[in-house]
Amino acid sequence: MSMDPIFTLRPSEASMGPCYLANLATPERLSPSVLADPRLTATFEEALDEEPLPIALSGRMSLWLASGLVSWLVSRDNKPPSIWLFEPRLANFIPVWPAVICRNWLADMEQNGLIPQDFLAPRCPQYATPLAEDEFTGVNWPMPAAILKMEPSGSESLGLKSILQVEAELQRCGSALARPLLVLDGPMPLWLSAAWASRLAECRLPKAIAIHAPPEGGFVVVHSPRTSAELALGIVIPTQSRGSPLLVGIVGDPNHGKSVLSWKLYWCLQQMRDVRVYRLDADAYSPTPSWSLFPLAKTIKDDYKRWRGPWTEEDHQNLAKALHNLRQAALDLVLVDLPGGDHSKQPPERIPSGREKLFQQVDGFLLVNCE
Repeated sequence: MSMDPIFTLRPSEASMGPCYLANLATPERLSPSVLADPRLTATFEEALDEEPLPIALSGRMSLWLASGLVSWLVSRDNKPPSIWLFEPRLANFIPVWPAVICRNWLADMEQNGLIPQDFLAPRCPQYATPLAEDEFTGVNWPMPAAILKMEPSGSESLGLKSILQVEAELQRCGSALARPLLVLDGPMPLWLSAAWASRLAECRLPKAIAIHAPPEGGFVVVHSPRTSAELALGIVIPTQSRGSPLLVGIVGDPNHGKSVLSWKLYWCLQQMRDVRVYRLDADAYSPTPSWSLFPLAKTIKDDYKRWRGPWTEEDHQNLAKALHNLRQAALDLVLVDLPGGDHSKQPPERIPSGREKLFQQVDGFLLVNCE
């Protein structure tokens, strides 16, 4: 990994007023070890020591990266007054900490009609708190752990009001918090995972927090006061497969609906409580997160493609590693949204050199052709 900063930070003006705008500065696929890299936090430390201002985070981040960074920010003695994450569906920042800012912001946005009603519908996930050894048998847990499991509410997009549910759930799952390790598991938007991590880090119970990240091979420790190797920041607690999951690749030419189909299948299968499913976006150059299905997102996605640059051999290696990890994961099914190839050539090169290693790891394919 290069020595360039992971986030760039500059004073700015946003919807919350004067703030530090923090942009993810690298298109590289970051590994969990970056959570223990001083480059991740040094820029924030310098700025907050000089003048504590709200932090506004932007960029394509994984759940574990956003949760780890937010947990670290709220654990500082000289913490920012508030933390916000960019939500492309709103083209705006959403507060994730503290709770009073979240509550006041949501009430103000609703009162002034600044949020589409679709995002305000009471679509809150259901939560369960099984013991880790019961939910994930065979894992060598370094200490007693509980799972905070988020189950979708029947929609592909959780309502914004679910961010307010965190406080009530914290009170309800007190016995789970008594265990020294809590693992967040289940489908959730970036801002909700960051909100949970910030509240847990703030109340200092449990002592350590991890995020289930199947492409990384297990559970990424995103917050820990321990310095021991068994539960250090950025360590991955590996899962053990319940039997190799089925990897289904969704293939076809660009703009034929592969990503839309993969997201619809994913959210439909999430409703089946006895099936563990994961969706991997294997298009490094033009990924399609859930928010990309909204009209506002096209400009953001085009900007990302220009900033990120073309495919590299490292992209192929990183995605192949993710597929290998998913093969070992505690899952039943993996939906792999595969890229459509290079259509600037004639005839089109649908599997460019180096990309065959992705297709070779898939068990079967769904071919999408809108014609």
